[in-house]
Amino acid sequence: MWIGPGDAKAKSLHPDYKSMRGEQPEGSTTPDPTKLKRIPAIETIVSGFVPILTDGRCRNDFMRNPRQFHFANGAILWSFECQQESGPTRTLWDMASGPNALAVPLELPEPRDGKIRAGVDGLESATFDWDFGILRSYKYLNDREDCGIFRAWGYTQNGWHLIERREMPICRGLSPSEWIRTYHAPIDGTGPDE
Repeated sequence: MWIGPGDAKAKSLHPDYKSMRGEQPEGSTTPDPTKLKRIPAIETIVSGFVPILTDGRCRNDFMRNPRQFHFANGAILWSFECQQESGPTRTLWDMASGPNALAVPLELPEPRDGKIRAGVDGLESATFDWDFGILRSYKYLNDREDCGIFRAWGYTQNGWHLIERREMPICRGLSPSEWIRTYHAPIDGTGPDE
């Protein structure tokens, strides 16, 4: 006999059975990835004081091309380019909870590797699709664009969540859309590549 989520008997099921059906146990604070809704943002002009501390993150503490994105919930995402001490230019990301808060280096979740330090180490080949609330990053191997790791994070009411990871360990001329999908969290909403 099938017991659906709305059935009275479903309320009495053991929590392990509920989690197997994709339901969250009562009192759980873990967001259900099938119900994550991205929060879109708008890009605004950077002017005046930029509340970002670049000490030790950029060579000569000099940043280029600062950009800011305001989310509907009041949070602000900052991106800027800087040449790091190790040489390459990368995009670094900071986040502020509101317009009067100091921006702090952004850490992005990565279920397999822990946290990605996007605000300290930066992201390679990164773009923010502000109208969809998605931050994308390509980490290419050996300066080739046919192998590496692609990651996409979505910003939600519960913070940043990894949406997708694709990997290609061997350089064989495949585009990132053909790489092996190693992580995918379905989410509500509309947008590209869904």
